[in-house]
Amino acid sequence: MKAIHFSFFLLLITCMSLSSCQNVSTSNSTGYQIDVAVEGLKRKQVFLGHYYGAETRIIDTTEVKDGKFSFKGDSLLPAGMYLLVFPPTNSYLDVILDEDQQFSLKTDIRTPTESMQVSGSRENELYYQDLNKLDKLKKDLQSYSQKAAQYPRGSAQFDSITKLIKDVRNEVSEYKDNIQKEYPELFFAKLSKAIQNVEVPTEIYEANKDAGAKFVPAYIKAHFFDNTDLTDARLLRTPVLYRKVANYLGQYVDHDHADSVTTALNVILEKSNGNKEISNYLLDLFWNQYLRFNLPKSRKDSIFSFLSNYEDDNGIRRSPVLPPAEMIPPLKPGGQVTDFVVANAENSFSSVSQIKSEWTILYFWDYGCDHCQEATPKLVKAFEEKAYADKSVTLFTVNLTGTKDEWKEMLEKFDMHKAGIINGEDIERESGAFELYKIETLPSILILDKNKRLVDQRLGEQDLIKILDEKLALGKSK
Repeated sequence: MKAIHFSFFLLLITCMSLSSCQNVSTSNSTGYQIDVAVEGLKRKQVFLGHYYGAETRIIDTTEVKDGKFSFKGDSLLPAGMYLLVFPPTNSYLDVILDEDQQFSLKTDIRTPTESMQVSGSRENELYYQDLNKLDKLKKDLQSYSQKAAQYPRGSAQFDSITKLIKDVRNEVSEYKDNIQKEYPELFFAKLSKAIQNVEVPTEIYEANKDAGAKFVPAYIKAHFFDNTDLTDARLLRTPVLYRKVANYLGQYVDHDHADSVTTALNVILEKSNGNKEISNYLLDLFWNQYLRFNLPKSRKDSIFSFLSNYEDDNGIRRSPVLPPAEMIPPLKPGGQVTDFVVANAENSFSSVSQIKSEWTILYFWDYGCDHCQEATPKLVKAFEEKAYADKSVTLFTVNLTGTKDEWKEMLEKFDMHKAGIINGEDIERESGAFELYKIETLPSILILDKNKRLVDQRLGEQDLIKILDEKLALGKSK
């Protein structure tokens, strides 16, 4: 079984193996079944896998009997492009899963692409037609290029062959455009478009041809992602999104200047704002990428500050994957704390940065611990009796253990739904707050000023009330 190589895809704009996606279609509720027959296949096992960014993940395995095998399940798989991987050489075939998730493939091990017969899936039928069509055009290009190399530039023979090469490239472009026009609803068409490089339209080029040599690269940079929908989570599980982002950063970022980096990262993140999964993936990707880069500390600090404080269209800051714990500096009085986002009791999200009060009390707790059950009602009672909410004080509670249902029951029990109190939970420890704030005991109480700088930490509820009253007596925070 031969693999469909990336180089072919990069040349002809479509032959890269791709992967699974989000945006699951629910038109077929009977699950998925992929039946495959490969004439001449002697392997005993096949894997089903998909991409995730730059990674390849195996999600299932099955046995081969007489060259036949099946993958099936009761629930639909996330739509996208999967790989049928044949160990030990790890050669593979691609299959598209979208609305049609019950189909069959039949081919020959000697000519897997050319011999492919598809039944029950329009996506895969078109995909393999596309591979065969572009394989022919690729061979034409190679043949013409070899012939052109035999003649000097400017000769009649060279110019004649060059015209043939241009005609083939135009045929490729027209072929891809026609697929997108005829089958706009298919994932295959959208994927094909995402892979195409942006070109300057003839009319725009003609209108700006006197603008100088910088016009074309400036236009391509500004329109780099025009063909790629960064809000479509399906692309996250293909190599396309990662390669597009990597190419953009490689071409347009000057790593000698932090502003160049953060500007480019912001362009990409803004285009992904419509999809939480992609924007979170990109933040994690950028965080880990620049953590490994050998850059001056001041430059890294600027990049990490941007990533830590990035806000999406809803004003929510997404906390990226954290560096190793030993690399997180300890909190110090007067130091700016790092923002985090948690789910709140109103089925929305809350973050430290959203709080505009003069003072913020961060209260990390576990509704099940004895000390928390004793301290929490006292804190809530004091907050109400002293009318802290009227004095520009916000109490931000974050429960770190248990279950959401029991947590909500305890909020009711302790009468915590009051003005000036935000109740959040981070039971799955997704926000990173536990590591960022180096929480060692529960409850853990911190006081922040209006600029979200640490005033004091590791306080008991009585110490908190004393310090807070002292601060309020002095007036507004600085």
